[in-house]
Amino acid sequence: MGHPLGEVVTVLAARGLRVAFLHEFPFTLFARWPALERCADGTYRFRAGTADLPLLYSLLAVKE
Repeated sequence: MGHPLGEVVTVLAARGLRVAFLHEFPFTLFARWPALERCADGTYRFRAGTADLPLLYSLLAVKE
């Protein structure tokens, strides 16, 4: 399993970095859980009508 988002942001802040942006996405690139279904664009999402949770994020941190 990956690192919790809060842990990632906390470590960046502790190292003197500022989060410039954080984007969350409702898809992932891997079939990580059986509840995900593959979409026509090659991504994996929860089936319609089920969980609406972020599955992927992008983050930019900059040194101040």
